[in-house]
Amino acid sequence: MIVGGEEISIELSEQRDRVPHIQTEKEIVTLAKWQAKHKLELRQDTWASAWDKPRIADWDYPPNGRLTIELDKGLYHSDGIRRKFADGKRQRLENLTGSILVSAASISAARKTTAEQQRLQMLEWEESERQRNETERTNTLEHKRWECLELQMARHEKARRVEDFVEAFKTSKKGKQLSLDCEKFILWAETTGRLLREAASPEALTLTLERYKLMDDTTNIPSWTEIK
Repeated sequence: MIVGGEEISIELSEQRDRVPHIQTEKEIVTLAKWQAKHKLELRQDTWASAWDKPRIADWDYPPNGRLTIELDKGLYHSDGIRRKFADGKRQRLENLTGSILVSAASISAARKTTAEQQRLQMLEWEESERQRNETERTNTLEHKRWECLELQMARHEKARRVEDFVEAFKTSKKGKQLSLDCEKFILWAETTGRLLREAASPEALTLTLERYKLMDDTTNIPSWTEIK
């Protein structure tokens, strides 16, 4: 049934009594035949299995004409709402209609409350995840900016050291004849210093910053990205 926009299951069943089972004639005959057969087996052997002994119930559960109505059967509930109503010695289901409807309305309201709580919890979790991801993103971006800065400083420092070496070498060897290999080495060092200086130039830095969008505060750069 639908109550307050919520579908609530309702099950009507007949109660049963628990009474001692009275063996039927067929069960008596079947059991007697098995017992005779079992005794014969025991005389022929010291041990005989009883796995095939007829199983006869100790109890019967006949319907007693009393009815039970259960709401939301089979589900776990912790809200304390009554969901089961039954015929008894002093009450009849037909006189419990009002109580059943009140319980159904309470179940519907409890479901709405639970759904709203779950919705709010989901929103809270999503906001927490958003904040966590945003913190991770900004921390990674700051780390990559530092990587870029350290790379630029290293290039600048290496270029300066190479340039200082070449200048000092030329000054100390001024007017002296150098070997061909030595001249080639100094020429290579000068070229290397120039390339390092170009890599540390504002123009090269601008290209790096644009390639990785490092100065865009909305950049989402993966932590495994290597700044080159």
